[in-house]
Amino acid sequence: MTDTMAPAPPLLYLPTSHLAEAEACLDRARAALASAAQVEWVSVAQHHYLDELAGLDAHLGAIAAAVDHARDRVISARLAAYGEGQL
Repeated sequence: MTDTMAPAPPLLYLPTSHLAEAEACLDRARAALASAAQVEWVSVAQHHYLDELAGLDAHLGAIAAAVDHARDRVISARLAAYGEGQL
């Protein structure tokens, strides 16, 4: 009888570069919103304009939270893969 070795687990590719790119995009979007908030209005439109910017900032906050969650999941997956010899 011959001993057969179990095949080695495949190496996993779990990049984080896309998450870093998403964070950079969020930083640029926030900088653009901050710049847009510097516009001075001399009409009643200013209130609506600032409300719209606040709404956009809230959306960016939700996207940032999703990116953070994704980063946590990738880190967990990387740790699990490392523990199994797959990284």
